[in-house]
Amino acid sequence: MSEDPLVNSSRSKLFCPGAPLIIWDLERKAFLQLGIALSAVIGLFAVLLNILVILAIKKTRELQTNSVILVTSLAVVDLIVGAVSAPFNITLDALILRGTISVGMICVIAKLTKFVSSTTYRASYYHVILFSWERYVAIVKPMKYKAIVTEKRLTILAVIAWMTALTTSVLFLALEATAVSRMVLRVIFAIVQLLAFTLMVYFYSMVYIGIRKRNRSQFSHVNALIKARMERKTALTVFLLTIAILIAIVPLGVAHVLTQRSSFFREISVLRWAETFLRLNSIVNPALYFYRNRKYREAALRLLSKPREIQPAVHVGLRKRRQRYSSAFVNVKELVYIERGQRLTRSQS
Repeated sequence: MSEDPLVNSSRSKLFCPGAPLIIWDLERKAFLQLGIALSAVIGLFAVLLNILVILAIKKTRELQTNSVILVTSLAVVDLIVGAVSAPFNITLDALILRGTISVGMICVIAKLTKFVSSTTYRASYYHVILFSWERYVAIVKPMKYKAIVTEKRLTILAVIAWMTALTTSVLFLALEATAVSRMVLRVIFAIVQLLAFTLMVYFYSMVYIGIRKRNRSQFSHVNALIKARMERKTALTVFLLTIAILIAIVPLGVAHVLTQRSSFFREISVLRWAETFLRLNSIVNPALYFYRNRKYREAALRLLSKPREIQPAVHVGLRKRRQRYSSAFVNVKELVYIERGQRLTRSQS
């Protein structure tokens, strides 16, 4: 591999022996500039939004439930995408544009970039599987939820998701360094991914069946009806997170197939564009939290708003009680109308 700077080289294309599926066309500088701009925007918003999620959870007691451990862990994954993966991509493209370092150094940076990107996307995938399991227990086994979904167990599962993603990336990197065929590891990894996907489909199928059963059943208590509605809303939010991650991963798989079959797709760096699209998921996840959960929005607004003047504790307490009673009255009134409608339907049938 040449150690001369790119500016002293007559080559018009660049690729690394360890990553032959990606070819940089040195004459298409607009592609590199666009990649830098997109990575900068994605990295900035990913860092800001995910820090906001983590701070909202830390500052808001209502959000500090056991299941929020998975939300925080996934937010850390997305934060690493914005704070580490995106800057690596910017550095790589900027150095190629300048052409002041050797091809060998560029390939080292490209290898580090690939390592971070693959680790984070695998960690995200494993986290949504844990989300589906948590919702499965909440919907299908509500009486055993507190005994099964404990803080300790969720912490252990989150660590396992991280370690599995990291171990897989290290194994690929080690085999690449020793020039050993990675086909066996790829087959094993594909089998693990397929089993994980099958498990996730099973969990969501059971969640769907459980929600349908709850919709057909009649609740005798207002609190039970409120809790059921909250569980359904949370399940839908988790499902949307899963769909978002799967949509982001699919183009990467398609890009791998295309680059292996045609040099044209390698020359236009379709694999790198698919990786850039995958990084968008680090923005979509926190956006879904804020869009679907009012408590996250309120916590974020409190963090972003200017500090108000200190008010007497008596007035603050009275205002909070009024808000709580008014919101509770609205919810109860709405649920009374729902129960009346259900009784009318049963009497007519």
